[in-house]
Amino acid sequence: WGDNTYGQLGNDKTTATISTPVHVKSSDGTYLTGISMVSGGANHVIAMSNTNDIYAWGDNSKAQYHEVANTHVANKITDKDSLNPENDDVFTSFSRVTAGWNYSVILTNNGYLWALGNNTYGQLGNNSVTPSSMPVQVRNPISDGYLDGIVKVAQGKYHSVALTSDGKVYTWGHGADGQLGTGNTSDSLIPVAVVTG
Repeated sequence: WGDNTYGQLGNDKTTATISTPVHVKSSDGTYLTGISMVSGGANHVIAMSNTNDIYAWGDNSKAQYHEVANTHVANKITDKDSLNPENDDVFTSFSRVTAGWNYSVILTNNGYLWALGNNTYGQLGNNSVTPSSMPVQVRNPISDGYLDGIVKVAQGKYHSVALTSDGKVYTWGHGADGQLGTGNTSDSLIPVAVVTG
């Protein structure tokens, strides 16, 4: 329920406001079931099923959940062979999905992060400000590799926060209000360690 201007309620309609709960429909016309996790961004939603499929619906103007035809229903984005980037082995099993403002982040079971969509402030964490309709892997702040050992991830409007298995916290993206916790107000295109003490 709520605002549905961009089809973010997933009921195959764009009625401006709905004040009672509605069922989310999948692209095959049935109701979406078996969902284990859901996250709402500004105007889009991303969800993960108990069979490890990822669905998304709502605004897709920044390709925050890849390229789909009908954004007013839940689309199984993991059905698309073209979504699986670079290496089939690392992008097939997921533990968490989160949505920011026109971007999405996916945590794989092996502790890596992938992001797609808007990247104005570096919120994809790939050392770029270029948006991406394909998942890009979040970079490691110390080496040429990728951030790993991640157990939790969360999104703000234009920034991301990740927790590692050894208790470190990393942030990246928009930092104008000090939300990256680095002691300054700069944006960061790659993860940076949160300052403690």
